[in-house]
Amino acid sequence: MIRAWLYRDGVAGHEDAPTDSLAEAIDPKQALLWVDCVDPTDAELDSLTTQLQISHIAAEDLHKGGQRTKLEHYREHFHVAVHDCYLVDNRLVTREIDIVFADGWVLSVRQASDDQDHPEPLELDAVIRRFEVERTNEAANDEGFLIWA
Repeated sequence: MIRAWLYRDGVAGHEDAPTDSLAEAIDPKQALLWVDCVDPTDAELDSLTTQLQISHIAAEDLHKGGQRTKLEHYREHFHVAVHDCYLVDNRLVTREIDIVFADGWVLSVRQASDDQDHPEPLELDAVIRRFEVERTNEAANDEGFLIWA
């Protein structure tokens, strides 16, 4: 599933953005585009990486999943791979979250967990609330602030 939101400077909340014309929605001086996808198909990832002009190396990493925690810099964007971790019955369960970002946009790719008993990807509700409240409080509407949230 792919969702995309535009956060406009000086406007509370967000508006939905069309996922088939993401490049046209990018306007770093006026708004931040956040594209989120959960356990995407290869076709969905191909569409996103083409529209956002993501490096073929980063695109390959998004397709594979299972990346180590890292920060990679490409010409026009960055790729961060992190892991959300929690304990279930004294077992460590991890979920990979890949974040690719550049001036004016962020792509989050939430992978399902490898744990068969708890395969759910990271839930974003708390992140969305934190970002939407704090961006208004701090008058911050950039990709760095979203990644912090």
